[in-house]
Amino acid sequence: MTNQDADSGLLEARYRRLLRVLPPAYRAVREQEMVDTFVESRYSEQPELADVTATYGRPSLAEKVSVLSLALRLRWGGVDAPARYRVRAEATRNVALLGLLMLALWAALMLQARWGGTPWWPKPEVAEPINSGNLWQVIAPNAPVLWIPAFVFVVFGRARIAQLLGAIAMVPLLAGSLEFVGLLGYWVPLLVQVTVIAAIGAFRRDTPQVVRRPWLIAWTAGIVALQALPLARHFPVGVTAALIDEPGLWCVAVVVAAPALLLSRRRPCDEADVGRLLAIASLAAAALLWRAATAADLAVVLSVEDPLRDTVLVTCVVQMLVVAAVGIPAAVVGIRGLHRLPIVSYSAGRLGPGATG
Repeated sequence: MTNQDADSGLLEARYRRLLRVLPPAYRAVREQEMVDTFVESRYSEQPELADVTATYGRPSLAEKVSVLSLALRLRWGGVDAPARYRVRAEATRNVALLGLLMLALWAALMLQARWGGTPWWPKPEVAEPINSGNLWQVIAPNAPVLWIPAFVFVVFGRARIAQLLGAIAMVPLLAGSLEFVGLLGYWVPLLVQVTVIAAIGAFRRDTPQVVRRPWLIAWTAGIVALQALPLARHFPVGVTAALIDEPGLWCVAVVVAAPALLLSRRRPCDEADVGRLLAIASLAAAALLWRAATAADLAVVLSVEDPLRDTVLVTCVVQMLVVAAVGIPAAVVGIRGLHRLPIVSYSAGRLGPGATG
């Protein structure tokens, strides 16, 4: 073997490492062809520097982006993808829709409390008038309302606009996280919102359109259910405080939805059931993490002598236990259902991005 052949092997090895992000079954059929194409392309750019390219050449940024994009399309496939990846993509889209629904409902509740007051939260009195010249003072309290149109845009097939609106809605929370670095109650919801915005990316041109009616019904039912919050006033104050904050409402949503999905699923689970169960399990994980973060903050912030401290913390722990009791079975059933779906092997005739395995 000549030195150039050995150096070419180094260049090939670098491309093979890059291609590891692709599904193994896809690589088994396409890897050698893709490596040959990449290597030939690099040599053809500057033939007189073939020795240098062979020794020091590496995949370009454009090639890395192209391969990573292909990996995402293969692993989170569209309607013509194999069952396992198709369900994984559907679960991701359901995570985006469920997360947007919860964020939009909380924004609607805050909007009602801010401008009209509620039976349990009277309209706040503004101690100092808002300075219209201070743009941040205007944007910060109202930006989360953008989660409402973001949810609507996703339901009606405008995912990119929804991502933009979600990114804007997240800005005040990001600012709060940077100001109160030590409070997990800021960082965890920020992580949740970033995850929801990223999950919206699973909506692409080759994915099925959202079935609007169930989500619009869920939105309407959520708005109606929020009007029942005054019933929480019948509980002790500490219990109420942990029930009607944002992570508390996420916990309630999981406790209602997870058993309903588990009881109504087909046996064995079909693709739609698996996608929904995985999504509700993700929502349960977010609710658990968020509730745990706020409980940790309250344990530090509330004085030991505060009479509400023990009641609030016990209520938070009970919420986490109940969410885990319904979320873990949903995750187990969903993951088992996903693993039962077939992995499709590639053949020379099925090499497109939709043919993943």
